[in-house]
Amino acid sequence: VQKASSCSRLRQFDHYVIAPQFGFRSSTEYYRKSGAGQKLMDIAKPTLFLYAQNDITVPIDVFCPEDYDGNSNLMAVVTRYGGHSMSWLQGVWTFNSWQTQITIQYLNAVFLLTCRNKYE
Repeated sequence: VQKASSCSRLRQFDHYVIAPQFGFRSSTEYYRKSGAGQKLMDIAKPTLFLYAQNDITVPIDVFCPEDYDGNSNLMAVVTRYGGHSMSWLQGVWTFNSWQTQITIQYLNAVFLLTCRNKYE
């Protein structure tokens, strides 16, 4: 309880409380083994992964670009901003969000590549 109450970052809380609760030695081991990283090579459809450097829930240092190597269906995008929920609006007078903007660009690219490959 003392260690949990002294944590100032979620990663520390995961290290001292969550990881041991589930039999992991550290937050890093917990993130690696409980995440989807080991299943990424099995993905057979174009898939977009969005990360934000300022995400306070999922620290950017657990993101490993090499996890996406070897599967051409995967696209990982890291933005500087966006937080944990990239669905937040980008401004007061707009209905655009980080997630929507990037996802639309990605889907347009997938569509164009699919059309091009279909007619080659």
